[in-house]
Amino acid sequence: MLKSHAAIILRGSDARAGATEIQKQVQQGTQQRSCVRTMEAIDKIHNGLIGRAYFAKGWYSNTRKSIGIGKAVPVPAQLDWDLWQGPAPRRPYMDNIHPYNWHWFKHWGTGEALNNGTIASIYAAGRSKWIIRRALQRRAGDTSSRMTGSFMTPW
Repeated sequence: MLKSHAAIILRGSDARAGATEIQKQVQQGTQQRSCVRTMEAIDKIHNGLIGRAYFAKGWYSNTRKSIGIGKAVPVPAQLDWDLWQGPAPRRPYMDNIHPYNWHWFKHWGTGEALNNGTIASIYAAGRSKWIIRRALQRRAGDTSSRMTGSFMTPW
């Protein structure tokens, strides 16, 4: 329940209603605010362990393997390829797109920057603001790279 739950409040309400109905508990990530070690570390920083904290930096990195160039193959029977592509201009189905790797194609996705980067950045920004006790960040940035090729666009 990470991305959709964190991005859309209604998803949390839906999860809670479902959990109540089946009498189960639901857990959601809280940007490590409930992690005992994180709370202890932040408390030590707030109590002067390293002096006054005035700058914080967070990042997300991943060592994903290349998905390759891909080969044109028949669309799987269970997939409506035209519907899946939505309003984007049509592209042929390749063996390295569906179900997950579409994120890395600029034609449909946004690369790591908005796949995990957004969520990780929100978490890093939240911890950073917690550390330096600042309500708003002044700057944010992104650099990411996944692959190159005739069908894929480097980020």
